[in-house]
Amino acid sequence: MYFHRRSFNQLLKTRPKRLRNMVNLDSAKMIGIIFQATELAERNTVTQFARQLREQGKHVKLLGYFDNLQNDDNFTFPYFNKKQIDWAYRPQGDTVRDFLDQDYDLVITLQTRTDIISEYLAGLARAGLKVGPCTDNSQCYDLMIDTPANTRLPQFIEQLERLLKKTNVKHAAAI
Repeated sequence: MYFHRRSFNQLLKTRPKRLRNMVNLDSAKMIGIIFQATELAERNTVTQFARQLREQGKHVKLLGYFDNLQNDDNFTFPYFNKKQIDWAYRPQGDTVRDFLDQDYDLVITLQTRTDIISEYLAGLARAGLKVGPCTDNSQCYDLMIDTPANTRLPQFIEQLERLLKKTNVKHAAAI
């Protein structure tokens, strides 16, 4: 864990500075979603949410993580698995690199509980606003959602939508 945190902090210092920007769900055009893809029910919930965002005219890029050695070409989203995690718990590979090289208006970690893999990805993603579950590692997210331990992913998404729709980013000229 020491080497993971050390590597993460060094990468944060060397990556180009991101322009933090307050966006809401309506104003975001490019959205990145990081999620745990191991469970079928959670995979379906996330892909349904991504489909709803696309129907609203948003560009959505998914990145799923399988917490096993899953290797299948039948998934409709880019993913990585335990084979692409190095000894310091850092995700590697082309799909991870492609996700991190993209500029986003909004990056969302769709998980009710955080883990070091999603924190690493969210922390290194270039986005105006990063949203995810509550964590002690405050450099990963700009906005954290704290939910009870028994919260399911659909309720987490409802909370996320409610919160991001209330965010007012419209600027009016001062008179």
